[in-house]
Amino acid sequence: MAWLFHLLTLNPHVEEKLRAELLSKLPKLATDFDYVPDIQEVQSLPYLEATICEALRLFSPVGLAQKLCVRDTVFPDGTFVPKGSNIALVYHAMARMPGVWGADAASFVPERFIDPQTGEMLKVSSGKFSAFNTGPRVCVGRKLAMMEMKMVVACVVSRFHLDEVPGQDVACSGGLTIGMKHPLMMHVQKLTATGAVAVGEAA
Repeated sequence: MAWLFHLLTLNPHVEEKLRAELLSKLPKLATDFDYVPDIQEVQSLPYLEATICEALRLFSPVGLAQKLCVRDTVFPDGTFVPKGSNIALVYHAMARMPGVWGADAASFVPERFIDPQTGEMLKVSSGKFSAFNTGPRVCVGRKLAMMEMKMVVACVVSRFHLDEVPGQDVACSGGLTIGMKHPLMMHVQKLTATGAVAVGEAA
């Protein structure tokens, strides 16, 4: 989620659109600080889900995965992969391929997960959006993880405005999972029920 909040500070128009959805559909978030939305309530927030998915696309929790080719295979582009080959899937690179995600693949655009006709989430193949892996080894905790992220992000964005402390070295850490190399420091400002910054309020 650190990457998500980092991306929101770089894209204030996304933060504003997300907050508008939250305050419109769940106004109690801004008036009752003890209130946490339930499972059904956060399921009714497509832009929230799209924002989280877009952050996961750009900064997948896992950097790469290895797959074993169990039979001779030909990829759609004609590449032949013989049985027994080890294949590395580099999720960070896959998520930024213009041929898969479009010319703006490197940009933070939650709308790519939204159906422009219905305003609801698009059904995107786990082979394309692979933040939780795909196939028989898909992450067993993906639904719980998404639910927890929705609840936390909804509570934070509806009640606070975050600004990054300037001069930080925001970089990826190495290892099995891709986190931030250093803690992300933020200035936190409390918001009013309308989403405006409360004068003189700091959290």
